[in-house]
Amino acid sequence: MIRTFALVASLALAFAPLVSGLSAQDKASEKKSKESSEEVEFDLETIFDEKGLFGPSARSLTISEDGAYGAYLYRPYDERRHGSDLWIVDLKTGETERVTSVSAFAPFQKRTRKVGKHRIAAAKKRKEKESKESDDETEGGSWSDLKKKADEGSKETDKDDGDGKEEDSTEDFTDEELRMMDVVDEDDADDDDAPRYSGVSSYTWAPEANEMLVTSGGDVYRYVIGGEEGLVRLTKTRQSERNVQYLPDGSGYTALIGDALVRVHFGDHFVDQLDPRLPDGMSMRSYRLSPDGERVVFLASNSERGSGGGRTVDIATYRNRFMKVRTVPRTVSDDPIRATRTAVFLYGLPKPDAENGELIRVYERKSSGPRDVLRLPDWAPDSSRVTFAVFEQSSEEGHVMEAVFEQDEEDDDTGKKKEEDEDHVVRDAKVVHRFLHTGGPNTPRMIEPRYLADSRRIMLLTEQTGFRHLHVLDPVYEALEPLTRGHFEVYPIGMPKDRSCVFAEATREDSACLDVYRVDLESGEMTRLTPERGQYSGAAICPKGEHVLATFS
Repeated sequence: MIRTFALVASLALAFAPLVSGLSAQDKASEKKSKESSEEVEFDLETIFDEKGLFGPSARSLTISEDGAYGAYLYRPYDERRHGSDLWIVDLKTGETERVTSVSAFAPFQKRTRKVGKHRIAAAKKRKEKESKESDDETEGGSWSDLKKKADEGSKETDKDDGDGKEEDSTEDFTDEELRMMDVVDEDDADDDDAPRYSGVSSYTWAPEANEMLVTSGGDVYRYVIGGEEGLVRLTKTRQSERNVQYLPDGSGYTALIGDALVRVHFGDHFVDQLDPRLPDGMSMRSYRLSPDGERVVFLASNSERGSGGGRTVDIATYRNRFMKVRTVPRTVSDDPIRATRTAVFLYGLPKPDAENGELIRVYERKSSGPRDVLRLPDWAPDSSRVTFAVFEQSSEEGHVMEAVFEQDEEDDDTGKKKEEDEDHVVRDAKVVHRFLHTGGPNTPRMIEPRYLADSRRIMLLTEQTGFRHLHVLDPVYEALEPLTRGHFEVYPIGMPKDRSCVFAEATREDSACLDVYRVDLESGEMTRLTPERGQYSGAAICPKGEHVLATFS
């Protein structure tokens, strides 16, 4: 039996029956009075609610490796000005728990404490107003006396350790004040001067246990479901940690700190910087560990991270009651093309106590246009090779590439590599399939080749039939065979750990619907997993396919 947990994004109206003692005559009189009343004026307030029709929706939906828990990032409507928090759902009972909040991060983060103090002050002001209106006094003295004491206590300043990050503070607030931190006033979103809570930027599940690594405020925290410690801080650095990944055995993690890739084992004081010296001023942009944890593939570029084209444009949005104009960076056709060079590297990770890593450059290119695409490669299950797709705007050609990791031969007498004086070696990846793409401009970014369980065949999405469909490529024969067919489109979500099938969203039954399917990798048979008609987006599926977690509209 497949259970679908849909986080509803559509609007709903709830009508509750009124309990009344009105007689039949009174009801008839009331009905007549309503009919004779003035007609409704269709003004701005009537047809467009002040709160608007849209609000935050859940994102980054995932399911734990054992299929017991789901997780997502979300913030309620009243908190729409702030960042999202981490929520956990028990897929067996359907119970949902909010794991992070202002009170959870306030002991660690100075900026979050500032948000918490602002909410505490607002809550006390509301209580003071209510107290004055009711002319009641609180137990143990008047509310003004308590407020005076609270104001005196709030004059203490936060400590700073001088390295750009604050010291952990767990004794600043009472339990009641911690509860006040998580109460958001309905007018909070309109208070532009109030401090903003950044929330959780990302998280990742452990490969075996029901625990995760959470990134917030540029630092990494560890959270164990059912544990007594709650959030445990793992880092406090000036630079932000990003792209945090568990080691394959769950014994630690890797992360990018600035442009440096580091490896940390839980309970070990040793911090291992893994990234090698790169040529021509390049720096690491993103990476992926091999399944055996002994190698890494990464993208590197000589452009500055986060640098834009320098041009901004104004875009009008109509999501709220009044039209708003946003200024955003944008690259347009007559902008000059930057001489950016991007490369793909394979790197055999060095041993913790040695510097014997091997760096291999398998691909490099110069930008030909803003729609060039080069995605992070995928490892074969046996960690022997990688595959990736390349699209060049100038020629409109797409290539599917494959690179095999091969160790350098060693000298029989010295045991040293023959090219030890070079920073890296060059072994160009092989083009295993090429095609001309003249379809939609977004499709090249969707072509993300993935190896099947045999570590040889490759699954990918293409638009060569006129619709976006899944295909299977055999690099040995350079033969491409369609896996799905029909006048509909298929969007792959991912594969389970054993790569026995692929989960995908598709418009198979209705072009207005986006359902979730399990696709057999041998026969191409599509099994629908979602029961209701509608749009399922951002779906996460259990490895066995018995649970689906998605936003629904």
